[in-house]
Amino acid sequence: MQLPHNPFHAALDGQTRYGCWAGFGTGYATEILATTGFDWLLIDGEHAPNTVPSILAQLQAVAPYPPAPGSALPSITTRRCSSSSSISVPRR
Repeated sequence: MQLPHNPFHAALDGQTRYGCWAGFGTGYATEILATTGFDWLLIDGEHAPNTVPSILAQLQAVAPYPPAPGSALPSITTRRCSSSSSISVPRR
């Protein structure tokens, strides 16, 4: 099975990449953040007031912009529902 293109991993070429953890809980603020020039945005689903629908709304809001979106979610099951291209798995 061929995996879909992941712009975050494709950009890892040894240069420093700058990003931001987005913990807003709304697509409006995350969309504004997507226009600021970061290389990646991580939508925080573990420490921020996010649900699966709000994470999906934020991923949709970021999709037309250059930053590679990812999500930090409390469980892999939740990640499958959100359709993000990258994931940060918390250590327990």
